[in-house]
Amino acid sequence: MEKTYKVFVYGTLREHEFNHHFLNGAVCLARQCWTHGILFDTGLGYPAMITDKVNVIYGELYEVNEIILKKLDWLESFTKQKESITNTNG
Repeated sequence: MEKTYKVFVYGTLREHEFNHHFLNGAVCLARQCWTHGILFDTGLGYPAMITDKVNVIYGELYEVNEIILKKLDWLESFTKQKESITNTNG
């Protein structure tokens, strides 16, 4: 059985946004959902999120396989070494 991952998207990966094509083949679990956090402007053309116990961020939830996850990691410049430092999702 193929391993899958749940990914919450809130920016350019949302439906009708310009990076949504990276989710081709993913299963949309929820078009309207939320998580606790705050978005801020990185100054690099995309938002970043930090967790927060009070505020909420609205987005979409997808189930992705390892191939799609690797594409998302590439898009986000995510590496395992950075995992404990930052993990943004545009």
